Formats: sequence, structure tokens, C-alpha cells
Amino acid sequence: MDRLGETSWRIDFTEVFNYGVLCHALATADNLGLFDKMSDKGVLSEDDLGEGLFVKEIASLLLAAAIFKMGIDNASYVAGPAFGEAMSLKGFFTWLFLGSGHVLVEATTGLDEASPRMGDVIGKATADFGRNFIDELLLEVVRQRSATKLLDIGCGDGSRLVKFATELGVSAVGVDLSPKAIDVALAREVRTSDSSEFTWICSDVLSLKSRDPRLEGVDVALMSLMAHDLWPESNFHSFLDKLPHIAPSIRTLIITETVRSTADPAAFLKEGIPTVGYEYLHSAMDQYIPTELQWLSTIDSAPGWVLAEAKRIEIPSNTVVMVLERT
Repeated sequence: MDRLGETSWRIDFTEVFNYGVLCHALATADNLGLFDKMSDKGVLSEDDLGEGLFVKEIASLLLAAAIFKMGIDNASYVAGPAFGEAMSLKGFFTWLFLGSGHVLVEATTGLDEASPRMGDVIGKATADFGRNFIDELLLEVVRQRSATKLLDIGCGDGSRLVKFATELGVSAVGVDLSPKAIDVALAREVRTSDSSEFTWICSDVLSLKSRDPRLEGVDVALMSLMAHDLWPESNFHSFLDKLPHIAPSIRTLIITETVRSTADPAAFLKEGIPTVGYEYLHSAMDQYIPTELQWLSTIDSAPGWVLAEAKRIEIPSNTVVMVLERT
């Protein structure tokens, strides 16, 4: 295997630069709704794209990547051979290059405080790749636990919680720090569910009081791609200790977490989506991403909880669903 630092001669840096631009264009196209329009209509006219040089340049880049191709009239756009894969993965690009872009920029400026990430954009993006790659497995894990009332810690735009609660016929509580995400969740509930009872709370879960009446009866909780916010180990243990005081009926906590790669440094750039970007972004926020072994060791030493099950997910890469049960 090549030693660290001996792989750069194989890299085409012109391609690296151009693909970097494509990453932003792909994320922007998603945020502008171009992927959804193409999926719904099958063809995009110039009017569908909108006005301005920027959106036309985005379309040109999507053409170059075979995500779009020209229609038979040579004036409209249709789905190219790479459209399906780009459609399923686009949320990762939007999450990193738009939702978290300010963090990456300001991490290099020496400012004391970086701008906050765009919670509404991130909520939409994570919901997108969650639907495509995580939610089916997660729903089955929840179903096996016979939940009667769900809690989603870091619920984002509420799409996962509304879907799960509606399909399972249970009530649910969503907690998120982002007011915009909670607003979207409220609107989603009104549009898509009339059979389940929902409560939406804009707060940090650790700020909730003991025996919060809104969490009465919650027996299964979800925490998706945010457990690292509770690292180091002592903080995570404090959270596990406090959770039963906030929601006394809690018996199961299902954590979905992307873990630190243990790949050899020379192979790091071969890791799947979103490992490299995930670790890079969180390092910019001075936030450590633990390895799978560190998580398992931390859970093993947590009083009052036991790891009942752990499942690997192929996409996002290096992602594990860990099911904790109260003892």
C-alpha cells in the first residue's frame, strides 16, 4: 500500500477543481428544485430553469456530468444517464455545500465565531438522504420495539417522524433547536397526517425539565446523526442519565450515527459518501467524530443502559444504527 503523501501524483487536479464546482452546482440545483421538477415532469424548458446566467451555467454543468441531457428539440433538458444516482445522493451535496458552507468558509478566516449552519436547508437535505437510505431500516427497527409514543431528538423538518408515526399509528413528539425546522414540521403534519397526534418542541432536549408533561408516555426515542453533539463520553453518559428523568416511560433509544473512518490515510479519499466531508466539516467546527469502537465502549460503560442491537448501513458510509435498552 502507498505510504501517506505518495498518492498525489495520481490525482488530476484539474478534475478535482472542476468537480468541486460541480458539487456546488449540484447542491444549488437541488435547492432550486430542479431535480424535483425533472423527476415530476420528465423534461425542463428554459422557463422551468428560470432566468439568469447562473442557473444556465448550473444546467451546463449538469449536462457535462450526464445528469441532464438535451431534449430532442435541442432546447429543453431531459434526465441523463446519471440522473437517477444524482437524484438519490443530492441531499449529501446540499447538506455540505449549501447548508454548511458558511462554516467551512469562516473556519479559515480566524473569526471567533463561525456563522450558524442553515438549519432549514440542512433539515431538508438530511431528510432527503434519510428517505433514500436510512428510514426503511429505521422504521423496521422501531416497529420491532412496539412503540406507543415516539420521540425524535433532532427531528429536523419532521418528515421522518410524521411518516413513522402515521404508519405505526402512534403519537409522537419532535424536538429540534431550529425554529425554521419546527415551522416546516408543523406545516408537514397538517398536510400529511390526520391519524396521529403530534407535539413539536423548539428546544435543546437537555434543556427540558424532568417529567415534562409533553413527553409523558414516550417509550421509544430516535436520535439520528446528532449523537456526536453529546461527545465526549462524560456528556453522553449525562444525557443517558437525564433522559429517563425527562421521559420516565422511555425504554428504548435508537441512535443512528456516522462514525469516524479507521481507513489507512492513503485510502481515505476512497471512502464512500459522506465520510470525508462529514469528518472535514465537523473538524471545522472543532467537533470530534468518535469511532464505532469508541461508541460501543461508551455505551457498554453507561449505567442503566445496554446495547441490544447494532446494524451497519451501506449509505451513508460508516454509519451504524445502535439500539439501546434500559436495564
